[in-house]
Amino acid sequence: MIIIASVNLTAGEPGGDPERSGPADTSLYFLAGWDTAFVAGTTQSGDTIAVIPLKLKYTRQDEDTISVIRFTFNYDASLELIDAYMDSSTWNGTFAIEAIGYDSVIYLEAGAINAPSDYVTCAYLKFKLKCAENLSENPITLVPGASKCEIIYGGYIKFSPDSQVISGSVANANYTAGIYIENIVAIGGIGQIKRVPVIAESNFNIWQVEHLIIFNKSLIEFIDLWPHDSSLWDDISFVENVDTIEVSLSACDSCIGNQYSLPDTLYWLEFMINCNPNINGNWAAIIYDTSYCRVAPRSDISEECSELSKSYQLLNGNISVPQYENTYRMDFACDGCDNTVSKSDSMAYVMIQMDNNFPVGDTARSIIVNFDMGDNFRDPDLTELQNAAVDYQIDKTCGAKCYASVYQVFSQNKDNYYSEIVDSESVNNMFMLELQADPASINPTSFEDKYISFDFCDEVNYGMSACTSLTWDTTGTVVVKNDDDRLHFQKDSIQVLMGEFSVDKVTGGTCSATQSLYVRNTFDLDTFSIRVHSPDLRVEINTINNSVRSGVSFSKIDDRTFDVYSTGDFSSISANGDDYTKVAEIEYTIDGACSPYQWIYIVPELSNKMMKDGAAKDQYVVLDADTLAIYCQACGSGGSSKLAWDEGQTGTLPTEFNLYPCRPNPFNPSTEVAFDVPVTCPVTICIYNILGQEVATLVDRELEAGRHSVIWNSTDNSDRTVSSGIYLCVMRAGEFTASQKMSLMK
Repeated sequence: MIIIASVNLTAGEPGGDPERSGPADTSLYFLAGWDTAFVAGTTQSGDTIAVIPLKLKYTRQDEDTISVIRFTFNYDASLELIDAYMDSSTWNGTFAIEAIGYDSVIYLEAGAINAPSDYVTCAYLKFKLKCAENLSENPITLVPGASKCEIIYGGYIKFSPDSQVISGSVANANYTAGIYIENIVAIGGIGQIKRVPVIAESNFNIWQVEHLIIFNKSLIEFIDLWPHDSSLWDDISFVENVDTIEVSLSACDSCIGNQYSLPDTLYWLEFMINCNPNINGNWAAIIYDTSYCRVAPRSDISEECSELSKSYQLLNGNISVPQYENTYRMDFACDGCDNTVSKSDSMAYVMIQMDNNFPVGDTARSIIVNFDMGDNFRDPDLTELQNAAVDYQIDKTCGAKCYASVYQVFSQNKDNYYSEIVDSESVNNMFMLELQADPASINPTSFEDKYISFDFCDEVNYGMSACTSLTWDTTGTVVVKNDDDRLHFQKDSIQVLMGEFSVDKVTGGTCSATQSLYVRNTFDLDTFSIRVHSPDLRVEINTINNSVRSGVSFSKIDDRTFDVYSTGDFSSISANGDDYTKVAEIEYTIDGACSPYQWIYIVPELSNKMMKDGAAKDQYVVLDADTLAIYCQACGSGGSSKLAWDEGQTGTLPTEFNLYPCRPNPFNPSTEVAFDVPVTCPVTICIYNILGQEVATLVDRELEAGRHSVIWNSTDNSDRTVSSGIYLCVMRAGEFTASQKMSLMK
């Protein structure tokens, strides 16, 4: 059975002729698809071609072949049909189109093809959008206007109802744009000039811009306006009124304007600050209902394109003058700073810093920082910094307590001011203060008294003047003081060094090492105790040599933990300041499995510390443990002076060098590396990371001929566990070099 299928998609046509109509056929469906497009020439990146598919489906099963399809359609005057073509993947016949104005017919003819039970695409139409008076987001429709479809088979003509025809459309792409005024912080006071960018973002070419800017003239004064890139605009003009600015930007007639795919500055506004600091709310903003931009015309677009306009999102901006604030800080961590005092070293050094959000200084006494030394420090002094922006002078008075005032003095050779801090990680370094601790403050009476106070001065009268710290801005109009909640202080403490236990850095011998235990005390030491512990299971404490000083004994807690303490025969150690006194020697041995020919590194743990003076008062104690290194070779039960033979070795010497893949691989935490050495010679086997950096040395010595293996336990040369990843095992012996990849997984 042959079917000739026809659909009229002609807009506005009334129902078919009843004389020619057969019984309704509800099994044949025609569909025109939809798409969106930008008007050609209005965008640099958007799609300007709309592609509309024409589709068909036929759901009857008794008549299942079609030889001719006819689509009759029209389209809106806003569209230009630029191409039509057959979908050769579903239709293998001929294709023709007849166009009369905006009415067109597409013919597709073939032999007999199977009627599709679901929609298939028969042909495509390509359209360009023409200019309209306004860019609307309502669709420009490809209208299937016929109210019926013709079906011809067996000499009969049938008509399908309108419900079987589904319209298609071409809609304007969504033209989007945003304009906003950047928020600006104005620092510096009256007369400061601030430039405010007006930012644009769009997916189309902006050809003309009309803005109305409103601002508060009592707070800011308009100075000037200019485009960010003058090459994009043929004309830019503005009219200044009392408190508004009318802005107009136009591209040249032959230009396509500019598309702001990424936010960029459209133009700049320049204002002068006309108010004192600490007043908020100065502002400049775009008025919403009077701002628009026109889409760019081009020579191949009709003149009405110049009338295309698009509203867009607008965001107001602010010029704000924040509340001026300042913070004085103490920094004991700088180079040359020191927050520790003792009987042998009573000097401490602190950097005084400023964190200011406004320009500070410019005249004498624009900066004043006062300090309360209390009864802990005497005779403070000032160290000025190299290349400092400001010079300072210090006045001090010391009676029962000590006070100091540091203030700015004007210098012809300096900037005499500090710029505002805009980075939260930055500060202005002002000067270094030298503090000398009073000897009486270095003898705390209890364990808790390990810090002595040093503070910024806060409204204390000490004869010279009121103890008020302050900063003036560079205009001399705003003062920030410590009594108005805008000048802040961050102080730190100074630590008194009373006593210290320490063990020195030692590189020991094979399988054992001895580390010395020292004390340092700024008081007369009569009694002490300390616990020493090896954190590595492979390293034990063999014994404690307590013959170094009489009156010292020890107790074993376990194989890796000992207590060392003074006895009744202990002779008091006089205050030794920065000098150290040895009280015992700790002997360590390897007594666990370790990789041969590697160093084991540990940092002994010191705890349960106690020091007392002659009055049996506890004193503040610090701990300082350094690294101990022991070489592993034939140590304990886990070491071996020879590398293990491979299990499959028969005793026959290898005839050539060879490095075998490690096993297991991947591994965690250890793997075995086997290798052959045909002659006695020096051999090195090293592990490298993927950056080519050496991580561990497994073998570095002369080996006898034979097959060997070595274990890598995923630690580096400092006995630290390495991270998971890919590593390279490299063997070198004379001119022989080989490598194998290995993967550590955790």
